[in-house]
Amino acid sequence: MADNPKFQHRHYKVIADIVSRFPDDIRTIVMREFRDSFMKDNPRFDVGRFEAACNGSPIKRKDKV
Repeated sequence: MADNPKFQHRHYKVIADIVSRFPDDIRTIVMREFRDSFMKDNPRFDVGRFEAACNGSPIKRKDKV
């Protein structure tokens, strides 16, 4: 696990936007590969948000409380 994640929200968003344009069968495989890599890199990585964005739902930043 890295001390400083290699990617930021904006990077995840661009990747998810690109993945969302793939055909369903390919999108699922590519999304899982990225997801698994990002989970190892960033312990705060939000799997649900990334998967939703890869499936066409917009990523919205969470409001801090």
